[in-house]
Amino acid sequence: MAAVLVGCSGATNDLDGSPGPSGAPTASVEQPDGDATVEPTGEASPTPGTTGGGDATPDGSSSDEPATITSSEIPDSWPAAVPTPDGEIYLVIETGDSYDLAVRAPSAEAAQEYVDSLVDAGFAIIGSTEQNDGGFRRLEGRGLEVVVAWTGGDDVLLSVAVRPLG
Repeated sequence: MAAVLVGCSGATNDLDGSPGPSGAPTASVEQPDGDATVEPTGEASPTPGTTGGGDATPDGSSSDEPATITSSEIPDSWPAAVPTPDGEIYLVIETGDSYDLAVRAPSAEAAQEYVDSLVDAGFAIIGSTEQNDGGFRRLEGRGLEVVVAWTGGDDVLLSVAVRPLG
């Protein structure tokens, strides 16, 4: 299965305290009851053209809020305005008011149906692209930005990123 995860803030190559692939901040991990909390452990040398620091946010600033990673449940804090996609949830990352999901969708058509459900919920498509059997949609509405990307083929990976606007 091909992997697509958009908007995964603060991701590094590994979580053992060594620098990520481009000198990204490292993190420590606790794993109570199958969940993980990722805490920034400091600053690494910035990648050329960046300021370094914590997790990148859509406006280019950084956040030092810890990320909560779960494997299969939508958190209770998920924005009520955003429908949840159908399929098997592989990964949920919650960082403050931002969320990233990786879901095995039943089909590429189900991914498009999810985008349609977002439009029905009051979100407007701001940008889109198609490639092979996959796609990408950027939507805004109700004070939020939602980015949806999916792969095509037999195993469809749907990635959803939700961020506050502004």
